[in-house]
Amino acid sequence: MELTLDFRFVEIEYELWALGEYLNALEQQLPAIAEEKRTQTFARLQAEKSDWDDPETELAFRELDEIAESVLPRFLRGPFLVTLWALYESAITEIAGYLKQQQKKALGLQDIRDGFLDRARKYFDHILAFPLCADDRTWERLQMLMILRNALAHANGRIEAVKEKSRSKIEEYTKMRVGVAVENGNLSFTEAFVRETYALVHESLINLIERVRSAHQTPSGCAVKRG
Repeated sequence: MELTLDFRFVEIEYELWALGEYLNALEQQLPAIAEEKRTQTFARLQAEKSDWDDPETELAFRELDEIAESVLPRFLRGPFLVTLWALYESAITEIAGYLKQQQKKALGLQDIRDGFLDRARKYFDHILAFPLCADDRTWERLQMLMILRNALAHANGRIEAVKEKSRSKIEEYTKMRVGVAVENGNLSFTEAFVRETYALVHESLINLIERVRSAHQTPSGCAVKRG
């Protein structure tokens, strides 16, 4: 019995796996970093023989809460979403190039004018006749990820620096209670939202890869004998 191993797009699968492992490590480290900062602050206050009822000491405690509840999650989860979008965009570009070659199309993804997601959907649906997304929910969450990524990459998540059109969309997201919020003028995300977004991108790309492999069964892989 022979088992054919299909190595097409295996790097995308590796990257998805690695990013998932990174997310697990990131969330495990968040409380540890906050606790280390708390320990350092307590040690400093004790060394300074601070009065626990002193206003400056109370301010230090409030800062610790702000760091644990807002600052650390914002600065660690935001970059993860930026990386997740970069992985998605590069994967779609690679898969589009493969299908272009297989179908011998003259037009490439780069020849379509529009924002990346709309460009990709037009190219896959109308040029390649190969649907990009499995359902509307996936499409809507990908659009959400793209808008949030742009706000993070171009405005560091500061809502006042985001363009009006995108700011209006972000305000809609905050009202949906999906785990997106604006705190002290900055974008923030819950762990659940980040994990759900990662899972959606993972499922979307794996589904697309499997459909491409099934439609074009000429794998550049190898056959392995079993049994």
